[in-house]
Amino acid sequence: MQKPVYIVNDHILSAIGTSTDSNWENVLKEKSGIALIDPLFPADQPIYGSQVKDYEQITSAATKLENLFLYSIQQLLRQSNLKSSNDRLMLFVSTTKGNIDLLQNEKSPSSDRVHLAAMAAFIQQELGLKHTPTVVSNACISGVLAIQTAALYIKHGYIDHAIVTGGDLFSKFTLSGFYSFKALSAGICKPFDKNRDGINLGEAVGTVLLTNDPTTAKGTYAVELTGYGSSNDANHISGPSRDGSGLSLAVKKALKHSPVSAIDVINAHGTATLYNDNMESLAFQQLGLSDAPLNSLKGYYGHTLGAAGVLEVIISIRSMLSNTVVKSLGYDEQGTDGKVNVAKTFIKKDIQTVLKTASGFGGCNAALILKKA
Repeated sequence: MQKPVYIVNDHILSAIGTSTDSNWENVLKEKSGIALIDPLFPADQPIYGSQVKDYEQITSAATKLENLFLYSIQQLLRQSNLKSSNDRLMLFVSTTKGNIDLLQNEKSPSSDRVHLAAMAAFIQQELGLKHTPTVVSNACISGVLAIQTAALYIKHGYIDHAIVTGGDLFSKFTLSGFYSFKALSAGICKPFDKNRDGINLGEAVGTVLLTNDPTTAKGTYAVELTGYGSSNDANHISGPSRDGSGLSLAVKKALKHSPVSAIDVINAHGTATLYNDNMESLAFQQLGLSDAPLNSLKGYYGHTLGAAGVLEVIISIRSMLSNTVVKSLGYDEQGTDGKVNVAKTFIKKDIQTVLKTASGFGGCNAALILKKA
């Protein structure tokens, strides 16, 4: 018998807050963490992004990203009734680049932790977790896919509880890649807007606790993960399928046990690039979701890569618990071929079910259905 899966606790560390509460408060104030960044290399345009400037150093042996991970996971565990030594608890780490900045200093004592598995093992050992962690690194869907992967482990009885943490840094390596694609916005990004011109990169860590028993885990809330799906449209190394067919397939898989009419809000990937937002709009239109309120959180955080899916799930949960559709910051005018109902203001409404989507390089797509328990 397959077991239900719930998200019961969370934590966010970002440019706009060191806790989920502070992040949520700043989102409600329409505060963006995106700002003009000191150049990491010569560029012919200003570079905007979000960075975590103040953070607690848990151990001097850890890199910046590892310290961010350790802090976030420790804060999560303090909210729960679970001990890190619990033999039914497992860690799942979502990241796209990990300690990529270590490549600039090969003589660093921690240089071997440029390998994602070594970084995850270091975090596990520092926390005293019993099991070898699983790393999920699949472009921009990593966070959503890590939650899906952890849910499958729980659903099939391999474990009872899972910590899913996602994080990435604002690094020269990543910035250079997007700059070479001419994919960076010259200002603060404008997802789904007519005048969108690219993304802002950001750094953050988001962490959630999944369980099959909210009582045992001492959850502060209970949101059930009722559906999930992933797909690959095999279109291009960086460009998504232009018609949204790959994302549509992932959402259809997630909606296997739920009608389309049950979706109260969509939290989209919404990178503010021309192709991504247009593709998503066509997918939602094909699915009959044109009228559902939709938002992107990239205007608050930038694109936080491996953190994005986890962080955005957490804000979506806060949206559910407060029955508040979050304003899609930066959106003014319809700018996609597909019809979508982008939230231009904060909207109060009963929210029982949220669809969370993500899409990334290589044509990967993922979707989650979150429902109030």
